[in-house]
Amino acid sequence: MIGDDIDGVVRKLNEGLLQEKYAGREVHLIPIHTPSFVASMVSGYDVAVREFVSYFAKKDTPNGTINLFTGWVNPGDVTALKHLLSEMQIDATVLFETERFDSPLMPDGNHVSQGSTPIADLTGTANALGSIVLNRYEDGQAAKFLETEYQVPAITVPTPIGIRNTDIFLQNLKNLNGKPIPRSLVRERGLAIDALTDLTHLFFADKKVAIYGNPDLVIGLAEFCLDLEMKPLLLLLGDENPQYKNDPRIKDLQGKVDFDMQVITNADLWELENRIKNEGLELDLILGHSKGRFVSIDYNIPMFRLAFPLTTVLECIAILLSDIQARSGSPNRWQTRSLPIWNTKKRRSGFSMSGKKAYPLRLGQISRDFAQAPGLWRHSAQENVCGADFFRIHAWW
Repeated sequence: MIGDDIDGVVRKLNEGLLQEKYAGREVHLIPIHTPSFVASMVSGYDVAVREFVSYFAKKDTPNGTINLFTGWVNPGDVTALKHLLSEMQIDATVLFETERFDSPLMPDGNHVSQGSTPIADLTGTANALGSIVLNRYEDGQAAKFLETEYQVPAITVPTPIGIRNTDIFLQNLKNLNGKPIPRSLVRERGLAIDALTDLTHLFFADKKVAIYGNPDLVIGLAEFCLDLEMKPLLLLLGDENPQYKNDPRIKDLQGKVDFDMQVITNADLWELENRIKNEGLELDLILGHSKGRFVSIDYNIPMFRLAFPLTTVLECIAILLSDIQARSGSPNRWQTRSLPIWNTKKRRSGFSMSGKKAYPLRLGQISRDFAQAPGLWRHSAQENVCGADFFRIHAWW
């Protein structure tokens, strides 16, 4: 609401209407200033998290927990992070707990999605052992507020995608909490390294990749791609932020490679399409959220969907189905793994393989093929997000 007195409206409601109409209920209205003409949705999310934390946080006795600021991730990523915390036997306040947004439609009626970070947990953030920030541009202000106001130490770590960055994340959990990394996670790590050893040089080496999305995710994915011997040629950071230019992670990435890695800020999907169509950029793979699917369709480039926003479980299952059906056709495995996408010409509800052949979505066929699918793909569809598959299986699990 441009030009409105947000603070005054909230104060008037808190002091008047809410007390009159909902006297017996606990209702909180929090003014959050994220005007549409300032910065972007990334910085807006950062401001919103800070305002939530600063509104509720209250100093009391130490509670022995850790604040985990996940940033802008999907529910499957939260599930993966909570798996690590559970294996480490660490009590953490996950900000924000969005796992329940991946909610089922039950036989007895619709299940309404809701978050599960209670007010008591938000209040207790001021009494934690420390805060771990996974996305510095999306949660940094909230962690800094707790550090300044309540002396809760804040640690910013790389987004835990890939072996190296997940190691850093777990090591910081260990340092804050004092609990050792369990044998179960060491074994999962070993399985991931074994899988990467088998696959990396043979299937991933020298594949040219474009990555787009929020900056922390893009940087984490680029680091992971380099570990897989892939070439992230183009990194599109969707908003303009003067801090990006001096981000040491970006400079480190560009210093590692022997090819031209272009990092473009304030760039949208038009920039990606323009470079493919008009500047001759050749790609083997696109990594990003679902809104880039039409570029994948129009230029016949395989795309792996992850991050936020993602599409529904049906589309993830359709991805699985098309991959299964394509395996019996072409001997070129990389090409046959082009993801199923909306019909190229009319964008209608038939999925196609590289925009060429439509596969009807039959639930009976889905259930049969789904039951026979490899564990990796079964996990991805079951999680309702392909991002969890990339985050958990291709990186560590």
